[in-house]
Amino acid sequence: MDELKKQYKNYISLGYFCSVAMELEKYGLRDYSYPFDWIISDFEGIVSAINDNFSDYLDYDNLYQSKKVRSTYLDQKYQFVFIHDFDKYKCLDSQLDFVREKHRRRIERFYEKITEPTLFIRYISDEASDENGKSKELLYIEENIDDILGTFKRYNPENDIIWIANQGVISDVIKIYHVVRDENDTCCRKPFDNSTELHQYFETVEYPMRKDNLLRYQRKQKKKNSYFTRICKKLTNKADSLLRKEYVHAKEF
Repeated sequence: MDELKKQYKNYISLGYFCSVAMELEKYGLRDYSYPFDWIISDFEGIVSAINDNFSDYLDYDNLYQSKKVRSTYLDQKYQFVFIHDFDKYKCLDSQLDFVREKHRRRIERFYEKITEPTLFIRYISDEASDENGKSKELLYIEENIDDILGTFKRYNPENDIIWIANQGVISDVIKIYHVVRDENDTCCRKPFDNSTELHQYFETVEYPMRKDNLLRYQRKQKKKNSYFTRICKKLTNKADSLLRKEYVHAKEF
């Protein structure tokens, strides 16, 4: 079945990084925040989290802080990297409840929405490969495709997944929409724009909330790119670097 000929109630990012959610937002197809939008995710971890009802998600004992970027934490159980949720100047204890509550809402919303026909979008990571140069994530998907689809279709039989990957990530098991990796990068930051098929579908598919979502996105971009916002952020970052000390967690990666 060609998923790009169907219309869905929801369009939800499965990562592996933020650009998939950003593209959905830019095209007016993103109504809410979901658990995998703003993290770097291992796909096997995603399937496990959904099947396990996110058991021990963001458990204190499973969290490791990046030595290079102190605001970045790894959930070792699911191999999820949180790059937008934590303050590098605050101890983990003082902010973890807030982060958990934010993600709890996203998880509840996720389970609620996927009972309706949903198209999931996963950008396959090829950052880790086997001895033959094949993406380890793709190998996992190919070897477990029936179970993976079963996980998502269990909530609604009309749920589907489309797979995006860099050129050179080839499969005879799943259909992949290929994109050209950005120069000096590991991925394509605007995958919908980069693929004619994806652009045409996401640009034209009927979606009742598209107009409202686009207006919200435009307001968000205007605020983000305003001179005042950029100056305030720059001054705040400068003051923080001078006056505050970065927190160092006991567990690091």
